[in-house]
Amino acid sequence: MRPRFAVGLSALVIASLLAGCSSATTTRTDSVKLPLQANASTNIRHARYCEVLPIYRDGAHLVAEVFNTIGLNSCPPDEWAKLDADELKDEFGAVSVKLNGPRAWVMDDIRSARKPGKQATFGGIPMLQQATVRVSWSMIFQGEPTPYTEPHSVKRKTTFVYEAGKPVHQLLAPDGSVYVMQTYDLTNIPDPESLATLSTRLKLPSGWQFRTIVPKTDLLLSVDGVATVIRDDLQNTYQLAPEGRAVATMTPDTSLEGAARQRVLAGAVRAFQERGIRAVSTTQLAHEIGISKATLYAHFPSKELLVREVLLHLTHEVWAQGSAAAAQAVTPQAKLHAFLSAGSRQSRAFPPGAMHDLARDYPALLAELVEARAARMAPLARLLRSAQQQGDLRDDIDPDATVRVLQTLLDAMTTPEFLDRADIAPSDIPTYLTLFIDGLFAHAN
Repeated sequence: MRPRFAVGLSALVIASLLAGCSSATTTRTDSVKLPLQANASTNIRHARYCEVLPIYRDGAHLVAEVFNTIGLNSCPPDEWAKLDADELKDEFGAVSVKLNGPRAWVMDDIRSARKPGKQATFGGIPMLQQATVRVSWSMIFQGEPTPYTEPHSVKRKTTFVYEAGKPVHQLLAPDGSVYVMQTYDLTNIPDPESLATLSTRLKLPSGWQFRTIVPKTDLLLSVDGVATVIRDDLQNTYQLAPEGRAVATMTPDTSLEGAARQRVLAGAVRAFQERGIRAVSTTQLAHEIGISKATLYAHFPSKELLVREVLLHLTHEVWAQGSAAAAQAVTPQAKLHAFLSAGSRQSRAFPPGAMHDLARDYPALLAELVEARAARMAPLARLLRSAQQQGDLRDDIDPDATVRVLQTLLDAMTTPEFLDRADIAPSDIPTYLTLFIDGLFAHAN
């Protein structure tokens, strides 16, 4: 059996495609388009390709020459299946040879500040050298990295173009980071149609979400320095979007599968908000939405999964509103005010008594949400620590403990029971949070 490509190296190499990192080929500074197959249009979305990486010694280091079929052919299956890494290693005098593929792109164009290098033939398949990448011994021999949580940082200068009106697949990390899919593995995702059901196949870690969205205008995902790349458990790769810009102009998936799922989700959000989670059965919900129960279960096989999707969606909205507001502020104190004020307003969209219902009916889901919430609050702790180091925050408080207190306040103050008991309106919550926040920065005022 021929050695397969180590996924850790795969993620690095895919991210390094067209990069100028340690390249032995000539580079140029003007932007050039990726060369396409002779029979292709200017669109590389779903274009199939394969890579071969001969790895050589460079002193105490290892260097991989990255060759792929892009611009020459679509990696003919029969010829690719016959390639043997050991035979290629002997033929090219390499320390090792790695085979990566077949894979396919999900963007529409790639723009790069470099051009391909020399051409070589591997088992009858012509390929162009796209980069020369320094790799470590451990990256080759340590096996596959953990999906989702072990990123690779890669030096490159590229722009991925996702055209308006076409689906863009994303992973949302617990801390609010957005990763945009760049390639999918054709062994696990054999055709573009299979991407429509990817959300039901991924084994997402706690706090992670997968979604498909459609940009209103062309989405440009640019890197001028270092790209961060992760993979999912089906070996598809994703690039970190800088500063959340990849989601700024996007709307929900408008495909038939996406539209039906969004319809169920929207109906569930509305019903849960009006009556609470426990009071809504899947039979009632299907009737209210105007679909069969079988259709509802086709998208969400159990009520627990539907509840999970609703609450993760609402949690993400809280974080997105808070983060967007904080980004407009300047000082740490103003950022905290903006984040909590916007977040508290958005959190009122949660179903009444949600935490109590989860504790009774779905304790495992409650634990997952609590863990995800803690991860999302981590940036606030970093903000407070930074403010404390700069002398803007009182030095007699613990930033991590402060964040936990803030979260507890938000949990309590946004419940109907608290609002009734305290005889205050939801619109009053930011005012009382201001008292707490200003106390943290009292000495600076």
